[in-house]
Amino acid sequence: MKSENMTPLRIGMIIMLAVLLAGIMVFRFWPAGYSMPLKEAAGAAADQQGIAPLYFWNELRSAETIRMLVDIRSREAFAQGYIDGAINIPLDELLIRKNLKKLKKGPVMIYGENEAAAHQAALLLNMVGVQAEPVNSSYTHLKNTRLESGKAAALFYSEEKARFNYRDFFKAFETEALEPLEIKVPMPSPGGC
Repeated sequence: MKSENMTPLRIGMIIMLAVLLAGIMVFRFWPAGYSMPLKEAAGAAADQQGIAPLYFWNELRSAETIRMLVDIRSREAFAQGYIDGAINIPLDELLIRKNLKKLKKGPVMIYGENEAAAHQAALLLNMVGVQAEPVNSSYTHLKNTRLESGKAAALFYSEEKARFNYRDFFKAFETEALEPLEIKVPMPSPGGC
């Protein structure tokens, strides 16, 4: 039986081994494209405060505002209503290259269907180098806050305010003055045990 040095099977195995080793080297030493390592991202997520709703409206009214406003809800939800000046980039399209180019132009404020989605989007954008801050509120709450801005009650939903009777709640604390209580503490008799 005669042995050939380089059979097609051996050549194929050598090529596959070379490709595998090249792949391992690329993934080991090539950065993943994130500007923030995973450990830092986890810490940033814990530290992320977000923007309070009333501060959000004050920021939008300010002439010095240079932040871009991004609505991460679906296109259908955006078509039904949005905050003036917002652009719509749905959450699942946020990391597309053309959208990232738009967002890297400056700081970004993000709102969505709920607060958690805004925080998730801000974390993703911060990981790829976009300076993003979430709004600590849903679109519905922001809309209601806008309608009642300037009132302390704007922090609550209208339907919640309708269900709760504040007058009766505070009347429960309006009581007549009570007579002072006299507390008698028995004194131990002198002389020991």
